[in-house]
Amino acid sequence: RKRTHIDKTKDKILRPESSYNEGAKVEIESYLNSQPANAKGFPIVLLCYNRPDRLNNTISSLLKVRGVVPSKILAVQDGTLDSVKKLIGHHKLELIQRIETPAEHKMTLLKNGKVDAGIKIAQHYRFSLESGFSFFPDAPAILVLEDDFLFSPDFMEYFVAVAPAVAMDDSLWIASAWNDNGFKDTVNPNSSRTLLRTDFFPGLGWMLLKSVWYEIRQKWPTNHWDWFMRNPATSKHRDTVYPEVPRDFHTGVKGTFMDEKTHRQYFDRIKYNTDPQFKWSPECYKDIMIDSYEKKFAQELNESIHVTAGWQLKIKTTRPKVVWYNANPSPMHEKYIRPLMEEFGLWHQLMRGAREGVHEFWYHGSKVILINTFKPKEQVKHKNKSAWFFGYKSITKWISFKPLGIPVFSGNRLLAQMRETPPEDWNPNTNEKRITLIAASESQVGRSCDEVCLQEHLKCNRDALSGINDCSLLEMWFSCKKCTESNGPDQPAYIVADSLCLVNTKPESFSCEGAFYQARRLCPCV
Repeated sequence: RKRTHIDKTKDKILRPESSYNEGAKVEIESYLNSQPANAKGFPIVLLCYNRPDRLNNTISSLLKVRGVVPSKILAVQDGTLDSVKKLIGHHKLELIQRIETPAEHKMTLLKNGKVDAGIKIAQHYRFSLESGFSFFPDAPAILVLEDDFLFSPDFMEYFVAVAPAVAMDDSLWIASAWNDNGFKDTVNPNSSRTLLRTDFFPGLGWMLLKSVWYEIRQKWPTNHWDWFMRNPATSKHRDTVYPEVPRDFHTGVKGTFMDEKTHRQYFDRIKYNTDPQFKWSPECYKDIMIDSYEKKFAQELNESIHVTAGWQLKIKTTRPKVVWYNANPSPMHEKYIRPLMEEFGLWHQLMRGAREGVHEFWYHGSKVILINTFKPKEQVKHKNKSAWFFGYKSITKWISFKPLGIPVFSGNRLLAQMRETPPEDWNPNTNEKRITLIAASESQVGRSCDEVCLQEHLKCNRDALSGINDCSLLEMWFSCKKCTESNGPDQPAYIVADSLCLVNTKPESFSCEGAFYQARRLCPCV
């Protein structure tokens, strides 16, 4: 069989050729080894403003973390509120105050005279990060915190453990202690050591390398600093490391961009590690290095159960379940996918916690791998908005691991099937027929799938036609200029004269015998 783009993508993942910056790792380790035994970690920059009660709880929790000492915490106060200053002094922390200049204040004013809080926060963050690296000039990285958190006993040890990977792997740039989807019902109940990657910057307790700060400091935005960090123009498509089980907990019920409803829905349910006995392996950073991480994930996809009906998700299994679905991740399309994500207990914003369209979480006692096959037809440009915010740049590379004949669900279709009663005789360990996907060659224009499969001494599997009735799959096999819905027994297919791919909207018309004189068929053969 002729090698395809799918084969080449798999080869790149399974036989990687990455190189790593060993010198950056040595710098990190040398710094950490130079620290006292009771303070082996990175300096902390703690941003605060006008909430002394929250700040007191945060500092009290932070000082209980192994490896944290007062002399390595720099509190950066926005303003001069005396109660905040006295509290910081009481805990014997270092303090720098940001005094807003008239020019800075003018920048924050809206036309109605009110203050734009996003601008004020961005100014505070820039000042704090600059102050942190100036105050701790020898530190290769700092931890960035706000004044409304509680911390796991191993909070600092987590950053120490993953720092070598962040420093030496060019596909990483940030480490965060936060998992946007790290809820009580969605994380592994039996393990606290799993490390994951996301291409969506989570913030909320994170490590910033000095080299990264020097890279982005001149581009620092005047507003919405966190969305600046999420823009691929800033991240350069590098990932953030985070633990499946978070290492901090957000306590701020009210804030500039926080209200009680949002906190109750997405923050109150966070399950952060509280086990004082847990210790990270000094070798755990190797699990998150790009080569081993992707190779392990590819292996997991090959060994998992690929869902063919939504009700299968309600049955507990020892093997992970993979769900292939298609949904536009744009915020403008959130209403279509929100009901499904709420059923899973996840954020309705598809970018959060995902990497290349992939979410990994737990549901009904089993691990679920949710893979979005969305492919934008063209990038839409919006004034003052980056195109990435409105959808993915391209289809996920993991589509190359999708078994033939496995359906791609819409959110509504999957949710409807999840509400069905599972049959009593379903066996997740039943071996399914292995399907070979064969595209009719140029010399096989007008041939049916029965004929195409027979030429390879195989037989067409009609039941699998629904699983390959997908534009993204057709576009991998044929040079489609456009893919559109149609109906007919010869579809899914590629119309040679028009360079047009067709998907079938009428399942009852799927046929192995169907043929059209201008069509090259895509055929599932067994």
